[in-house]
Amino acid sequence: MISQNNNHSSFFTGSWEYNLVILLPIIGAIATVLTPYFSGSLSPGVMRTILLGAFSVYFFAKRFVWTNTAVKGMVLMMIYLLICSFFSSNYSITFNVYFKFN
Repeated sequence: MISQNNNHSSFFTGSWEYNLVILLPIIGAIATVLTPYFSGSLSPGVMRTILLGAFSVYFFAKRFVWTNTAVKGMVLMMIYLLICSFFSSNYSITFNVYFKFN
């Protein structure tokens, strides 16, 4: 008789934060591919920006540990670039590029 091991480890867990972090590259790839096919202010790049922005605010407010000086500098640089992006004339392109490289 063949014995089957049913102890499968699931790729996705019960933690929505972990699942979102796992899905970030997929969300980024879909938004990067589909953004040139949309015009206007509601493109996949903008939707990715809203999703990642909301998650970033939650993560930095509730879960982030501010102990390392280098990490503090990187986060402050990202915040500075985000503030600079609000002075752009084309938000959909700016936020698409901002979240693609940050």
